[in-house]
Amino acid sequence: MIKLLIIILTTVSIFGQNFNVSVYGFSVAKATWNVKNNSVDLQYKTNGLAEIIWPAVNIYSTKFDSINYNFLTFTKRIDQRPLKQSIYIDLKNDSLVYKKNYRIRSKPTKNLFSLLAMIQKGSTHDLDTKWLRFDHEG
Repeated sequence: MIKLLIIILTTVSIFGQNFNVSVYGFSVAKATWNVKNNSVDLQYKTNGLAEIIWPAVNIYSTKFDSINYNFLTFTKRIDQRPLKQSIYIDLKNDSLVYKKNYRIRSKPTKNLFSLLAMIQKGSTHDLDTKWLRFDHEG
């Protein structure tokens, strides 16, 4: 039984997790969540009737420090016709860099994806009483 559990957990951590999003029993999207040692990727794509009504392919990627989960880079590509958006944010020398714009981040900063990776890889008990600095876009 222990060997089977180890195989299942290893397979999930190596290949990621796949989710089927449904509304009233109808499949509307598929999502893939993949957490690695220092990065997390999420891909979301509509299917079925939702693909006809509102086609969407969204891809998010965050690279973070594997010790404290502060994010280093964030990439977002959204294709929700007619909206198309692409963003790349890099944390350099305590500044968030987006295109040629700089925003000072003097303290360690996390984003939603690095927080989810921290929860998935660690213990929620360790996070219970901590205040964490977040960047909403990155």
